[in-house]
Amino acid sequence: MERIHLSSQSDSGWPIVLIAVALGSFAAAITPTGNRLCKEFLESLAVRNQPVALARPDVLLIGDNPSDQMNVAMTIAPRGYNLVLAENVATGLERLRTDANRIGLIVLDSRLAGVRTVTHVARVTSPEARLITLHPRHTTADLVGLLLNSIQN
Repeated sequence: MERIHLSSQSDSGWPIVLIAVALGSFAAAITPTGNRLCKEFLESLAVRNQPVALARPDVLLIGDNPSDQMNVAMTIAPRGYNLVLAENVATGLERLRTDANRIGLIVLDSRLAGVRTVTHVARVTSPEARLITLHPRHTTADLVGLLLNSIQN
């Protein structure tokens, strides 16, 4: 039987590297740990190639009308916006003061007491935010139209 010494018969080590990579790939494919590592590696590549989505501002709804809450949520959520709900003026003012940098749109029920205070605080804390003041007899179509116009422009 003839012995072959790879280091003495070849000028480079690429055949050894090729064999090591092939055996390593085979071992990685058949072992649970290797399979998990391959899967994590491929998932990390997929995440890197995805476009970075810009964060959308929050929509603050100050109002206690369940119909308005549902309509706002159903209009903004599919478009990537987050609803911040304040059922009264005091909670709305607190949200405006603590989360002012994240709020891009404020929807205010004009039937609540303290609407002028909210409007003033909104202009001071979130000057870039859009403000929608709902008419007391607004319809669903009115609300959705105002929302879509505000988030698309």
